[in-house]
Amino acid sequence: IRRHGLQMVGCCRNPSSNGTSSLIDTANFCVHSIQELNPSDIVRSLECSGKLQEALDAANQLGIQERESISDTVESVQKRLWEREFNILALKSIADDAYVITQALQMCKPYLNLPVPDDLEDYRSVITLALKRLSWSRLATAASLGGPESVEKAKVRLQNTLLHLGTYQLLGRVLGGQEQLSPSHFLTCFSVITLSDLAIQFAENGDVACLSLLVFRHWRELVLDAGTRQEGWEWIRRLPPTLPPGEYAHLLPVLQKDEEDSAFNVVF
Repeated sequence: IRRHGLQMVGCCRNPSSNGTSSLIDTANFCVHSIQELNPSDIVRSLECSGKLQEALDAANQLGIQERESISDTVESVQKRLWEREFNILALKSIADDAYVITQALQMCKPYLNLPVPDDLEDYRSVITLALKRLSWSRLATAASLGGPESVEKAKVRLQNTLLHLGTYQLLGRVLGGQEQLSPSHFLTCFSVITLSDLAIQFAENGDVACLSLLVFRHWRELVLDAGTRQEGWEWIRRLPPTLPPGEYAHLLPVLQKDEEDSAFNVVF
């Protein structure tokens, strides 16, 4: 009845004889009057009873002024709906940018084993939404995240997660078993492996297709930055000697002459 804006006021004619509380016996309930509820009270009542989607539906039927008067309540309902059901529409409707960004960053941590959406596209939507919110982040949002440096770190973290997620899905297509892909599997099984270890594994198995996909998508980590480390391009050295060079020639470095000092540089 409250959902329709009405509230029954009455009493029980035959209360429990033992004095303990019990459910109202509708057969003995006497209605004194029916009162009209304030629309905002309906939304708050539905939220308190845990009927979050119904509370949002009721709020959407309100006028602009009435909706603004309960904006905090609506925001609370949307957050609870997201946290309880991973409702993407509710998350997109939340005005608190810092909250949305923080939720996405928590889902980028592979070792915490936190709850995440079951669907990969829903997971991608969360990360993408957070990046959009970061792109127009206001001073208050930046302050709540720890300042401009924290905002930049958050942006890099979210971008890297999207890049790794794309690699994960593409490798799933090449290797088969796409039906087994999920955000939880991505975080607990794929994200915990370093790219260099994964490249070495593909190289040792002679899997040029997966190795090529990995190298071209993560060029900086596996080629540019690898040249500055002691182990260098270890994944190249792990290719089986029986593998025809023509199959992996596109992954090998070449010598390029420097026009200024006539020296040769190693390039890919």
